[in-house]
Parts: sequence; C-alpha cells; structure tokens
Amino acid sequence: MKNNNYYRMSFTTGGLFLNESIKIAKVYQKYQDWDKTKEKVFEDNLLQYSSKKTTQRVYREIQIRLRKLSDDLIQLLMDDNIKEQQIILWISICKAYRFIGEFATNIIREKYLLMNYQLNNEDYMSFFNSKADWHEELDNLSDMTIQKQRQVVFRMLQEAGVLSSTNIILPIIPSIKIFKAIYKDDPKNITYLPISDMDIQELLRNAQ
Repeated sequence: MKNNNYYRMSFTTGGLFLNESIKIAKVYQKYQDWDKTKEKVFEDNLLQYSSKKTTQRVYREIQIRLRKLSDDLIQLLMDDNIKEQQIILWISICKAYRFIGEFATNIIREKYLLMNYQLNNEDYMSFFNSKADWHEELDNLSDMTIQKQRQVVFRMLQEAGVLSSTNIILPIIPSIKIFKAIYKDDPKNITYLPISDMDIQELLRNAQ
C-alpha cells in the first residue's frame, strides 16, 4: 500500500551552495520579488557559470530552498558568519525536501541523542528502504539515482557542518539570535539539527 504524501526527490544538483545562495538572497533582499531576482541574477551573470543551462539548474535549486525561509532567516543570511549561514541553509534544505528533513530528525538527531555519532551509508539506505515501502516515488528510483542522492545528502551534511569529513555527527548549537529566528519560523526546525533536548531548553530560556 502506497502513501499519497509525496516526497520531492529532485536533490541531485550540487551541495549546500553557500556562496551562491548568499548572492541570490542579497538580490532578493533588494527587490523582494522572486521574478525580479531571477531576472537580475541572469542579467548580471551573478553565479558566474559558463553554461546557461547550469545557471538555470543551480538557480532553480537554490530558489526552491530559499523560498522556504522566513524573511528573518533570509535577512540573517546577510550576516558574515559562515557557521550560522550553514545552519540556515541546512534548514532550508530540510524544509524544501521533507525526505531529507525526516532523515535529519529521525536518524541523524536520534543517533546523536544516543551518542552514536558515526553516520554511514547503511543508515541512509535503511531509512530510504523504510520509506520506499510506502512511497512509490522512492520505489521507482534507479539504483544509480539512489546512490547519487545519497552522495549529495552526505555532501550537504558535511558542507553544513553537521558531519565531519569522516561522517561523524557534530553537535550544532545556534546562537540565540539564530535560534529565535529558527524557532519563530517553525519550532520543528530545531529538530533538523544534532542538538540535545537540554541544549534546546537552555536556548529557550535564554531566548525569553
């Protein structure tokens, strides 16, 4: 029996796209209009790819993510703090792709809470297979696509600072400023990070 609660699985392009995302967010902050933002990005060749097709593909991917963020979080991307930018962009990915968000919450954070810090390919495939039993869009993916998606997810995790280069889960504790914006947007956002319940409660107290 399949579930109609569809997973978008189009995350086969690139990684975190930190620099590109900040460039696009700055244009959006100026115009507050996504159509105008796209026009300016292409007009000024802001992403500086040699191929128009690549620019279109990367822009489309980044826009999907950024549109999931609140105005407060997009504004905070302008701050010159790479670690906090990484947190915000990781959350944007989790919000844009529910499959990744659930993997972050149900596998990565749960392993972190159990002090089991090594994330491996088997963790991803076990999660994938458990979802494929109920989601036809997963069941129909080729082995090559599944492998590519797994590689992209692990790359995103490393570039976001959630995983080390050897796939060790790293604790992520945002600043009070970032935490407040994340929590205000949606309290569920904080569960996309490897963070303990005790640290969440401490952040909540300090945010008041």
